Amino acid sequence: MKREVYVDIVAAMRVCGSRESMLQEITTKYPDVSNDTLLSIYSHLYQKHTMQTLPRHRQTANMETYYQQYLQLKERNASGHILLDMANEIYLAPTLMARIVLERYCRHKMKDETYRSLISKWIAHPSLIPSRSLAAEVYQCVLQDLNYGPLVDHIKHSVGLRCEQQLTEKLRQLGASFSDEEELQARQFPSTPDVKLDVPVAINGFVVNWIESKAMFGDEQTILGHLQDQLWNYRNLFGPGLVIYWFGFVDDMNCYQKQGFLLMDQFPASIVLMDSA
Repeated sequence: MKREVYVDIVAAMRVCGSRESMLQEITTKYPDVSNDTLLSIYSHLYQKHTMQTLPRHRQTANMETYYQQYLQLKERNASGHILLDMANEIYLAPTLMARIVLERYCRHKMKDETYRSLISKWIAHPSLIPSRSLAAEVYQCVLQDLNYGPLVDHIKHSVGLRCEQQLTEKLRQLGASFSDEEELQARQFPSTPDVKLDVPVAINGFVVNWIESKAMFGDEQTILGHLQDQLWNYRNLFGPGLVIYWFGFVDDMNCYQKQGFLLMDQFPASIVLMDSA
């Protein structure tokens, strides 16, 4: 994706009222950009915003205010999605609002700090919450949260596995010999890409020793983060390699080939298998 297109999409996302209106508006202007790509960009922007604003929401005074607001609305027999409406009103992930209210609920109901180990369990399994009304509210938040929470984590994990399976199936069809991440971990490598080729391959004249699968869009911040946290380790251990950002990336970030990193947004159409002899 051209950087100017990415910048324009991000600007549009910042002013759109909802995820649905964002998709409709941007797909009309850029019909060639897939929904998967747009949702990946949106998710990254949403999480970045959340990380910037969450400390303010988690200040003790604010957390208590949210909890008391919930109790007051509950007393008024408000609708069955009080926490969801509260979260949407302040542009906070519903699951995070549920977590904040749960923490204050426990703080008021329990005298010691043992409740802290319960919060994540209750978010994953709201039926375990002693208060049936609060359990229903938390369940609604988790179910409706499209950017955070256990449901979203499961979906992202599933998409990641699907992309990795697509990668390994393509390699098997080519007859390429490789070790996957699990096999590399069993051999106690300190850093493990998704695929380590037993014999290097050539892609457009670039030698590839390993392949990393990323089920996301690669913006500048994301790619630089991956370089620092993972990719340089792979390069130092195994030599140059390929990173596939299945939902696209900012084109001008494919500028690290001299350092040993090739970026693509799909499985390469042409691969030359090298002679193992």
